[in-house]
Amino acid sequence: MVDFKLSKLYGINNKKYLSELLKVELSKLKDIETHFSTTPFYQKNQKGKRRRLYNPHPDYKKVLQRLNIHLSRIVAPDYVLGGIKKRSYVMNANLHKENDYFLLLDLKDFFPSTRDNHVYYFFRNKLKMSQDIAKICTLLTTEPSEDRTFRHLPQGYSTSPYLSFLSYFDMYNGIKNISDNQNIIFSCYYDDLTFSSKKRISFKFKETISNIVADYHLTINKDKTRFYTKKRKVIKITGAIINKGQLLKAPNSLQKKMYIYFKELTQKTQQRPVEKEHIIKLCNKVIGCLTAIQHIEPKREFPHIRKKVKEIRKALR
Repeated sequence: MVDFKLSKLYGINNKKYLSELLKVELSKLKDIETHFSTTPFYQKNQKGKRRRLYNPHPDYKKVLQRLNIHLSRIVAPDYVLGGIKKRSYVMNANLHKENDYFLLLDLKDFFPSTRDNHVYYFFRNKLKMSQDIAKICTLLTTEPSEDRTFRHLPQGYSTSPYLSFLSYFDMYNGIKNISDNQNIIFSCYYDDLTFSSKKRISFKFKETISNIVADYHLTINKDKTRFYTKKRKVIKITGAIINKGQLLKAPNSLQKKMYIYFKELTQKTQQRPVEKEHIIKLCNKVIGCLTAIQHIEPKREFPHIRKKVKEIRKALR
C-alpha cells in the first residue's frame, strides 16, 4: 500500500509553506509561468528519431530537485523499477528471468502524452493539496506542448520520471491487480511494461491491458509489442539480455556507446584549450556505461578505461 502522507507535500494549502519547503521566493510561486520556463532543444536518438528535451535553468533545476526529494519520500511499490533510487533495469529483468512466457509492451510517447490534468489530479487528489497549490506544482513540473495547446511532463526534468508513475498511479495499480489475479508477474520501467508467467500469456490479456491504458488516454506502441517464450535463444528485457533464465551479457549498444564516449574523451583531452566541463561530463558518461555493463557482467573490469578516466580526472584538478 502506498502512503502518500509520507511526503511533506501532503495536504499543503499554504503558499508560504510551499515556498519555504522549496526554498523559492513566494512572489515567484505566484507567477510561475513568468519565472519558471525552459527553452526546449531537439536531439536525435540512435535510430534517428527526433526528441524534444528540456534543460532547466540552474535555479529552476534546484527547485525541481527539492520537489523531487519530497516526492521520493513516497515509497513506490516493488513493481516500479524505473526512476527510483537503488532500482534499475537489471533488477527489472531479474524479476522475470526465471519465467517461461513474456509479454513486453511500450507506452507510446509517454512523457509528451502525460498531460497536465493527470499531474494535477495526482497533486490534488492523492497528495490532497488545495487547488491553488496543486496548480502551482503542476505548472512547475510541466511544459507547454509544441503547438502550445496543452501542457505535459517534459523529458529532462528531474521530477518527470517518478511523476510519470504517480500521475497514473490508479492505472498501474489496476494493471498490477489484474496481473496478480492471473498469476502474471508485472513490472514497469518508465514506459516499458513487462509481464511474465510460467503459463502462456494470452492475446486477450494483452488487449485487456491495452484497454486499461487507453482509458487513461495513453497508447500501446504496436511496433514494440513482443510475445516471447523461453525457447527463444535470447530475450532482451529493458536492455538486459536473458538466456535460459540467466542474465547473459550487456547489450552491444551499451558497450558501443561506452567506446564512443571513451574515444571522444581521449580526443578532447588532446585539444586546446581544454573544455573542462565537457571532459568531466564525458568521464561520467564513460563510467556510467562501464558501471551498467558490470552490473550485468560483474567479471568484466575494463582496467585500462578506468585507469585512463582516473588519470584524466586527476589532471583536471
